[in-house]
Amino acid sequence: MKKLLLLLLMIPTISIAEDKAIDWRIDAQSQAAGTPNQAGIGAFIPLGSEGFYFDGIAKASFSDIGNESSLKDTKVSGIGASSSLRVGQSWSSNNYVFDFNAGYDTRYMKTGNADNGVNVIDKKNVVYHQLAYSAVIIVDDILYGS
Repeated sequence: MKKLLLLLLMIPTISIAEDKAIDWRIDAQSQAAGTPNQAGIGAFIPLGSEGFYFDGIAKASFSDIGNESSLKDTKVSGIGASSSLRVGQSWSSNNYVFDFNAGYDTRYMKTGNADNGVNVIDKKNVVYHQLAYSAVIIVDDILYGS
């Protein structure tokens, strides 16, 4: 947690308006509580010189391993897809850094059998959608936000 907070506190030294390069990233994680096996690629793209940006990631999720479920009682079966897209603006003034963004998330998932070995007859493909927003203010290296 301290490393994450330290990383977030370094944000005031970064000027989005001056950095025009696209920041590509690869993301992968193994199955955990509420999270299936996933791999994906994302990009942070500065838009113009006013601190506007686009941040997006697309991931593929894979079947749960063995008889362990990444979700409560239901195994993930097969390959699904998810995405997270954000548009925002970040700027600084004196000892303050402000960041506001909004976006849209999706997740497509194929359900499998129950994790207790029960064979599910009517398996479903589930699609989640959500609108998201975030507001962050950093004052004298202290992060306040949602």
